[in-house]
Amino acid sequence: MEGRLALFMKRQRNNCAPINGLSDELILEILKHCIDSESIMHAFVQDKSSKLPAAYSLCWRWRKLAVSCPSLWNLIVLPSNPNFFRLLRDRSGTLPLRILFFKKSLDPEVQKMNQVGDNLRLLAPRIGKLFMIWGRNESLHEFLTSCIGQKSLGALLDLSIVAHNPSRVENCKLNTPVLRKLNFVGAVENMPGVSPERLVKLSIRTKSMKPTKLLPLLAKFPMLEELEINNTIMADVLDVLDNLPNVALRNLRNLSVEWFYVSEMGAFLDHLAIPSSATILLGVKEDGQVDFNIGDFVGTQMSTAHGLSITRTAPHLLYTVLRKCGGPLLISYEGLDPTAAGVKSLVTLASYRTPLEVLDLQITSLPRTQDLIQALTSWSSIKHIRVCTDETEFERLLLALEETPQIVCPRLETLNCPGTHFSTARVRGFLAFRKEHGHPLRELRVTEGWAEPDAASFASLVDTVTEVKAGSLIGI
Repeated sequence: MEGRLALFMKRQRNNCAPINGLSDELILEILKHCIDSESIMHAFVQDKSSKLPAAYSLCWRWRKLAVSCPSLWNLIVLPSNPNFFRLLRDRSGTLPLRILFFKKSLDPEVQKMNQVGDNLRLLAPRIGKLFMIWGRNESLHEFLTSCIGQKSLGALLDLSIVAHNPSRVENCKLNTPVLRKLNFVGAVENMPGVSPERLVKLSIRTKSMKPTKLLPLLAKFPMLEELEINNTIMADVLDVLDNLPNVALRNLRNLSVEWFYVSEMGAFLDHLAIPSSATILLGVKEDGQVDFNIGDFVGTQMSTAHGLSITRTAPHLLYTVLRKCGGPLLISYEGLDPTAAGVKSLVTLASYRTPLEVLDLQITSLPRTQDLIQALTSWSSIKHIRVCTDETEFERLLLALEETPQIVCPRLETLNCPGTHFSTARVRGFLAFRKEHGHPLRELRVTEGWAEPDAASFASLVDTVTEVKAGSLIGI
């Protein structure tokens, strides 16, 4: 009697604490934020056991709420202590499970792969998200075939696999009828097959990938909406680009492919049909092919471009192509001398017909004057130019825009030169030239305080003079 009374008094006293004024709904929300899958992953990589969050047993009320909420128990790490495994399995009810599978285990008993396989087989119909790190000497495909085989993973929406060791058996195919996302890290030869019907997002991080391997792989997944390929280590030699298959991804919205040699990427895109509205991010490296350089590669993508930006972002050169009837195209280029490549490519790009209206040059060097004249004359529809370079290069651009008898860029309306020092007298002379020849500018944008001596004297030569603070990201 005295013991029960003491317990009752203790509970009454605890009920007066501020924390007990929280509603059940708010407590459950707090408990959900105590589940940190990244911390659990880190603990297992470090050979540390997983523990339940301390908040689950903060007091009898919090413990009761935690036990009654299946969503707090549906994250299971394998291999796991058998008792802990059964606790999570049972308390999660019938909810879809999140499974984290690691090559390391809690104790010698659960290192036996047949026990882990039994656990996976048991949970297979309930797995909604599966993350596997496979670094064992055994074959990943052999393990998956033996423990899952063709058993339906009917709830699996998200599959991630990190496989460090190559497979030594024939490829297996998992029965994943509702799979939406697949993330794979490792050699593509070690990637298990999956059901393609509903797969909309594919991410692969690998090395020595070539178009001859990638295109046949993509042909298996025609419903893709998002595709990300990261080729971390380039192959030593160029791929043989003959007899590549044509692949159509009609639903693709986002494409990211890094890194291929320039000629390889060109061949890859030539054999890949995707919607013009897709956003594209590409990473290419110099391959020494004199008949197809970065200028040619970008030029072939500019048939409907209304905007082009070339930006030096060490160690890369970034080309951004804005298309009138499609999503943006970003091309990151890595070469021995990206600056020189940018100068050379500008001349090559001018040989490709395009309705270009916006030109943005943020590079330290520009082509020689005659090449600038040739390029800008080819792009007669340009209305807006933005340039960020040093003063000498900027004056070369002005000189090109003053060419006669044929006016270069006759439709030019805006000159935007943020972060560029220049002589007020030289710019005033340029503006006067354009006005005298019947092609005045409508707007001049400069960095505040960077015009020498000042920008006020431009007022009579241009409709609008805009001064922006240094570092401001003002577009055209």
